[in-house]
Amino acid sequence: MPSPYKLLSGPSSHLATLSSAGLAGNLLFTTDTQQVYVGTGTGTGVPAGWILIGGAGSTGVAQIEAGLGISVSPPGGTGVVTVTATGGVGTPVVAENVAGGGTSFTLANMPIAGTLQLFNGGSAIWPGVDYTILGDAITMLYSVPGGSLWANYQY
Repeated sequence: MPSPYKLLSGPSSHLATLSSAGLAGNLLFTTDTQQVYVGTGTGTGVPAGWILIGGAGSTGVAQIEAGLGISVSPPGGTGVVTVTATGGVGTPVVAENVAGGGTSFTLANMPIAGTLQLFNGGSAIWPGVDYTILGDAITMLYSVPGGSLWANYQY
């Protein structure tokens, strides 16, 4: 199942010139310093385009840039660091097996308008052509076996 997010990697020297435009929420791993950065979606270099969230020699941060909508826990960056999207950008859902069958399916959450991507057996399907959606309820325009509909979205 394709993911809308990317994991980028390369030496830290690339950070000074690397733009994060269109890469908000994507992760960058520096191969030489072993650190992880998250893309802001705007700007170039650190800290405008990429913000350090953890890795070798890092203490982590409790909150990344006000308004960005990404938080890191636990504060201090010890142990396993979990990155979650919150606030305005929504929480990403990747490869949800949508409940239902036939022509009636229900997502676990109501998606933010314009973020839903549906797949039937690995093939993309399209709103208005293959299905309609109202809230979290999906009505297929043809019958689909249960367990074969997958979704990526934000809520």
